[in-house]
Amino acid sequence: MITNESRSLGVYLFSWTGVLLLAAPAGERLPIEPAQVEGLLALAGGFSGARGDAPAAEAVTRVRYDDYQVLGIRGNQTVAASVSRDAAEDVLVPELERFLKRCEKRLQRQGHH
Repeated sequence: MITNESRSLGVYLFSWTGVLLLAAPAGERLPIEPAQVEGLLALAGGFSGARGDAPAAEAVTRVRYDDYQVLGIRGNQTVAASVSRDAAEDVLVPELERFLKRCEKRLQRQGHH
């Protein structure tokens, strides 16, 4: 998934409508509740537009929340997000993009559009 090198504390996957599909902590618990992450990305525009209107995994949203950096990447079907303390974006963005693409391929194989 996301490596320790990126210093991600949690990874989240949402549908375009904001429904949580996956929440995976790097440690024992999530740093921020999924509803808060979804709300932050929604306020920042991470879920705006109709499905298919946005470019593939190039739409990147960055939001500061308390001591955390929330990074969201919008795909064709979903939004992947990572929460970190001091984002190593040079590592985190490509890893999050790969994670998003893998998840979307799996969803497509399962018949989700």
